[in-house]
Amino acid sequence: GWEKNTLKLGEEILDEMTKRLSQAQDREFCPYLTRQCCLESELFDEQSKLVNISEVLKENKIPNCSAVPSIPENSLGSCAFVAPGSSLLRIPRGKFIDKHDTIVRLGHEPLRAWKKYTGSRTTVVIGKKNWEKRAKARRSLEERQNTAAKDYTGIKYKFGHDSSVRNYEKKGTGILHIMDLRATKALPQKHKLLSGTEYWTGNIFNLHQSLYRGMTVPARGRIKRARSTGYEEILKLLFSRLCSRIDVFGLTANCGGYYHDREHVMSVHHSCELESWSLHYIMRNLRGTQEFCVWI
Repeated sequence: GWEKNTLKLGEEILDEMTKRLSQAQDREFCPYLTRQCCLESELFDEQSKLVNISEVLKENKIPNCSAVPSIPENSLGSCAFVAPGSSLLRIPRGKFIDKHDTIVRLGHEPLRAWKKYTGSRTTVVIGKKNWEKRAKARRSLEERQNTAAKDYTGIKYKFGHDSSVRNYEKKGTGILHIMDLRATKALPQKHKLLSGTEYWTGNIFNLHQSLYRGMTVPARGRIKRARSTGYEEILKLLFSRLCSRIDVFGLTANCGGYYHDREHVMSVHHSCELESWSLHYIMRNLRGTQEFCVWI
């Protein structure tokens, strides 16, 4: 999952990150465009540049910060982040998932036939760009829309861009759209590790970029490795501090298939082993008011 002799490098990067996250002040990290972050006087992006909130609002066709949904820290309570990995099939935890205050689902995967593993409630949907392409191979358009309409009811939030939103959103549903912002109040800083390697801290994008660049080698000698969607979304939710507790389900450490499609193969440029190791490292070392648990 990573290059030889780089484990200590990853530990140094994650130690710095967990320290910052444990000591973070209110809204120090703004991975999402909430009203609270929108009203901040000064925010920086992953390139240490000042964020122009007016331009962000204009790009997303939002008139002003008052029109941005308000989501205070810890207001989502206990959160279950449910990814579609085949590890969900190891132990039926559907009832435990449904007991959470907020259930965040990655993608629009089928639930009804799998609810003893996946649970049946959904509060937040995070769209995956390749969902429609994969779903088309399994079901007709009409079947997809009917399944999504029945499986994905009661949704309160949609996080990020989602080209498949029309499959479950109808006029009058009141779903709140939360856009990505990827900003922080503190200016991202470049640090030098014991090995002499330099990396950035302070922004969610910098973290997974530093881990992948510092610890992995290209797949097949030529394909640059990069984070998976699930990994990035978990980190964004963790940095946002919108949840008092986050339980992660359905991340398969060996990139092995989906719970409803065991033959699915993830992109070769992901390093699921590295991502699994780093999330468990965060779980063991994170201190503070936010709880974090990764279920395997």
